[in-house]
Amino acid sequence: VHRIEPDPTKKNPADFALWKKRDKDEIGWDSPWGYGRPGWHIEDTAIILTHFGPQIDIHGGAIELTFPHHEAEIAQAEAATGKKPFVRYWCHTGLLTVGGEKMSKSLGNYILIRDIVKKHDPEALRLMFLFSHYRSPIDFKWSSLESSNSSLNSLYNMVERLREVEADEELSEEEKKLEDYYENFKKNFYSCLDNDLDTPRAVAELFKLASTINKILDSQERLYALLKFKLLSEIERISKIFGILEKKPAIEAGLLESVLEILIDVRGKLRIKGEFELADQIRDRLREIGIILEDIGYQTRWKLRR
Repeated sequence: VHRIEPDPTKKNPADFALWKKRDKDEIGWDSPWGYGRPGWHIEDTAIILTHFGPQIDIHGGAIELTFPHHEAEIAQAEAATGKKPFVRYWCHTGLLTVGGEKMSKSLGNYILIRDIVKKHDPEALRLMFLFSHYRSPIDFKWSSLESSNSSLNSLYNMVERLREVEADEELSEEEKKLEDYYENFKKNFYSCLDNDLDTPRAVAELFKLASTINKILDSQERLYALLKFKLLSEIERISKIFGILEKKPAIEAGLLESVLEILIDVRGKLRIKGEFELADQIRDRLREIGIILEDIGYQTRWKLRR
């Protein structure tokens, strides 16, 4: 029993059409194979070869297009150009379902983004998708979106606490542990993203970091200035990757500048005391996150690396 009866004109049931015959009253072109039009698969291949060349780095699409559409694209492009691979990385996304059924216009079970954002923060929707791997199917539920909204609020609360905590000139033992944890976090977080964009694990690492930061802030009223600046800078970097935590209070720019001025003041005092190794460490670590210090006598200016 076949879902579709085999075509007796095909040498192999898996063969696909390069050219489809059409009646003269339909849109088409004359060709050595008769009047017709290109098959669906070769349309996409022709677009890519025309606009991007014989090889591309990333090609995306729904998981249901893996076969035959994308396999057909590969066969056509590599046969035509002789270059392999046609695509270096394939990103096939899982289907979005509602009540276990594929979301589609024909079923009338689709939900518009504009209707969602009337009730929920758009970042909550992004976070809901990030909780699942892009290759996995997602069954949309309003309860899942509400849960993501709560999770998003908890992250914003942590960021707000981190912004508001007073900066300190000394690094405590507990803060040293947080600094070590932060360095490990970066390795784990970006390792997850390097592993086929494993966003569920990456987001889990972010929430563990948030929990660790909250524990420190529960136990003390001040935080080492350089550590505070590094954490806020990393969170901003992550916000640009994920498209969350992007809402910033108007005072933020002034706050970060104030933290930086404190670091420069601390470094100046260290230089006066002759503690050049520690002063250089502050300068070098700021350079790592894109802030350049320029010493002119005993005055220090800073600028962002371009």
